[in-house]
Amino acid sequence: MRYFNTSGPMIAKDHYHVPPLSQFDLAEVRQLIDWRNYFVIYAPRRTGKTSVLLALEELLNAEGDYRCVYFNVEAAQAVGEDVTAATEVILDEMARQARRTGDEYLTGAWSQIFADYGPGALGAALSLWAAADKKPLVLLIDETDSLVGDSLLALLRQLRASYHMRPDGFPQSVVLCGVRDVRDYRIHSGSAKARVTGGSGFNISAESLRLGDFGQDDVRELLGQHTDETGQPFTDGALEAVWTQTPVLARTRHQGGNMRMFPVGDADAVGDDYEPSPEYQEHIENEEYLHAVATDGRRDVFATNETIARAALYLGYLLNEIAGYTFPGKDGEE
Repeated sequence: MRYFNTSGPMIAKDHYHVPPLSQFDLAEVRQLIDWRNYFVIYAPRRTGKTSVLLALEELLNAEGDYRCVYFNVEAAQAVGEDVTAATEVILDEMARQARRTGDEYLTGAWSQIFADYGPGALGAALSLWAAADKKPLVLLIDETDSLVGDSLLALLRQLRASYHMRPDGFPQSVVLCGVRDVRDYRIHSGSAKARVTGGSGFNISAESLRLGDFGQDDVRELLGQHTDETGQPFTDGALEAVWTQTPVLARTRHQGGNMRMFPVGDADAVGDDYEPSPEYQEHIENEEYLHAVATDGRRDVFATNETIARAALYLGYLLNEIAGYTFPGKDGEE
């Protein structure tokens, strides 16, 4: 039986979900790619960004017009501003993810490219890789803003330096994905001892797309999937209660609890008199603040990753609870 999820990318066979590619205007994204643009997709944590990128990769590769590869650069955060070390980590991950899609070029080439070019190997590898096949290359780079200082600048500047060579000698299109718009990056360069804005470090970005918010129809869709699979119905009043009692920031795609769940084994209807448990009430004590940090355009308000992650669990607690699950106590009992 499927369940509600927030712990990592959505897996369709395991998780209730709304279609990942419904979170943006797919026609606009296709046009940006067809027009050889480099652009940004951003949204708060646990809003389904990785699920969206993986779905886009699958779609483009299935259609066959492009070679599309998703990869995540977060592992390079561990080496800080050591550009050479970060480059090695990124090349290895890029080759591994390309191999997952059936593209073997980098597997046998990246080590020698790194040996030859050192900290400049990323740009060299992308040029050689793009030229190795007549089918244009599209890259989806996740967690871009997890890179630190000079390592982030090296990535952005190597993409910018060979941008004019696309598509025969450089990727046709590159998508940078993270929590923030690249124009909002404030990058401290340790080597230059200066602060650089993302807009100047990556001034080739054609567009910045924010993923859509989780709406009331999406709540009904998710709970409808649960009803279809388990036979447990929800009254209109219960569906409304789920929506109105969920903080704005928790209304993110592919929601559910990332805690262990214990089915209680009954399919009683969830009625209009449903009230969340004290455990759930405890989780919404900061709802007013969460509404504030979720307000679009409030650049003066910043939510920590911890705050965002906690908010993204609220709806999961509620959905799993009313779907007939209980949660373990302090000692692990139901």
